[in-house]
Amino acid sequence: MTPNAPAGHEAMRRSRGVAGRARFINTQPDGVLWALRPQLDGLVMMRPLPDPLFHLLHSRIPHIVGIDTGHMPIDNVEYDHLRVSKMAVEYLYQKGHRQIGFIGSGVGNVPMARSRRFRSYRQTMMDLGLEVHPEWELDCRWDDKLCMKLVEKTHKTCGLPTAFYAASDLMAMAALRSLYQMGIPVPGRVAVIGMSNIEMSQYANPPLTTIDVPTVEMGIAAARVLIERIHGDTTLPKRIMLPSTLIERDSV
Repeated sequence: MTPNAPAGHEAMRRSRGVAGRARFINTQPDGVLWALRPQLDGLVMMRPLPDPLFHLLHSRIPHIVGIDTGHMPIDNVEYDHLRVSKMAVEYLYQKGHRQIGFIGSGVGNVPMARSRRFRSYRQTMMDLGLEVHPEWELDCRWDDKLCMKLVEKTHKTCGLPTAFYAASDLMAMAALRSLYQMGIPVPGRVAVIGMSNIEMSQYANPPLTTIDVPTVEMGIAAARVLIERIHGDTTLPKRIMLPSTLIERDSV
């Protein structure tokens, strides 16, 4: 969910002279196995791991900083998932929408129903006195083609809400494509708001309203914390929360 974080991390670690001793990895199995081979002083990981794999890494590498992983007892740099969803739903509400659906999925072993973004969406809907419709809550498994099929199926079987909050810009753009193919105007009939503000979201049709997640800054912050650890910082684990910002475009 933080595609630009590696760029921020790379710039920071090179500027501090630790390029050969610290690494930024994905958390796919090949990335984890690769990280166990060299003798590393530090590691930045982007996604949560199953506990056995995380503990294995933690036992082999002296310093690990997570980007939005939630693992303890390591430092974590993150954004406020709960606040992001609340911002999105409240913005749609302010624009006059009362029928608001959700597009997203779970993370790792956590199903969508237990994910922070979905729980915050549900809670905000209840706080605003809005009715929740499970048929408008689409678990797309982070698959754009499945997302398009689910939006089309929902339209044919039970009708669409007046707005969707998609917990990923990629899924929001998949929803836009599906609506376009069905001839449903956006935002005239259905509004769509995304989350993350990836670069291509501004070129969507129409340009996507979204919540900006400061991914480059998260990478820089993670690298800074890791460098401090390598240089001897022994304070308690840090949790650094960076702010998110609403980016208004034309899809709402």
